[in-house]
Amino acid sequence: MDCGDSRCLVYSPDGRRLLVGSVIGKVEVWDFGSKEVKSHPVKGHEAEVLCAGFHPAGKFFVTCDKDQKCIA
Repeated sequence: MDCGDSRCLVYSPDGRRLLVGSVIGKVEVWDFGSKEVKSHPVKGHEAEVLCAGFHPAGKFFVTCDKDQKCIA
């Protein structure tokens, strides 16, 4: 996993996915549900990703960066 310097790590409520946000504005969702770990990049941030969270049902998430941009 190469995500620069990670700033936030958030597991989905079911523990099958990991969301990683970095200082370079990169966001990836890692799926541990299968035997193969897959990365799903999320686009839209240009600044350091400071926080993230999953919806309690685990189907949606939101990320916010240093420039106050939030992506859902």
